Amino acid sequence: MEISPIKILYMALFSIAFGAAVGGLNDLNRLVRMLFGKVYGNRRFGFLYNLHLPISGRSVGEPKVCGKFGYLYGVAVFFQDIALFLFSGVGVALLNYYFNNGRPRLYTPVAVVVGFLLYYFTVGKAVLYFLIFLYFCCVSYFSRLLKYFTILQEKLS
Repeated sequence: MEISPIKILYMALFSIAFGAAVGGLNDLNRLVRMLFGKVYGNRRFGFLYNLHLPISGRSVGEPKVCGKFGYLYGVAVFFQDIALFLFSGVGVALLNYYFNNGRPRLYTPVAVVVGFLLYYFTVGKAVLYFLIFLYFCCVSYFSRLLKYFTILQEKLS
């Protein structure tokens, strides 16, 4: 049974869009990793966070030392990657099932990878820069706020 050219075009376009959606999910993974202490771009916004954190005793651009939670971070990253690959695999299977009656086509996973790479090197870079900027602005703000509270506490003591 043949497939129509318009359906092939739809399948390719939906595969590229699905690859971009996988890239968006990867950005969510980056955000979670950033909250755990992964520093992606400590040189890009250095002028915003060139200060020493009063409570933790480290500077803002310095990666967190997780101690006993370092293993937990590694396990979380592993399961995030597995979930991303499972989501991608199920999505490619559903695309093939919906557009091609379940018969696999080679261009479906290739188009998903192309869509992911297009997202990753265009929109994904902008999103990453924005997340880095937001992260360092928040850390800098809360660090200065905590600094003022510790100075106030020292004066009151």
